Amino acid sequence: RSVLVVLTDQIMERPWCAVEIASAWLNKKPMMAVDINSRKVDLSANYLQDVIKSFSAQDFAIFLALGIDEVAVRSAFDHVASLDRIEVPLNSTGLRLPDAVVRHCLG
Repeated sequence: RSVLVVLTDQIMERPWCAVEIASAWLNKKPMMAVDINSRKVDLSANYLQDVIKSFSAQDFAIFLALGIDEVAVRSAFDHVASLDRIEVPLNSTGLRLPDAVVRHCLG
């Protein structure tokens, strides 16, 4: 199976999304990053570091209980930032996902 990371403005800032992304990375699951409507989400090193710093001690306690430490979160985020990104236009009628996205998700 693979993981489709739909890049929204706050996906990296949401602790449970961080858990899912880090878990996929730790389990060596293939990932694909998707931008919606040609909107490029900031995945710069500075932004990602700020996001990691914004997680609370309680967030990290949950992460650790699931076997995910700060290094894993950072590595997973860096991996997502390094992925080629596919644009998916969701603001049009007759939505058709790009073939590459469909192939990736279906394996």
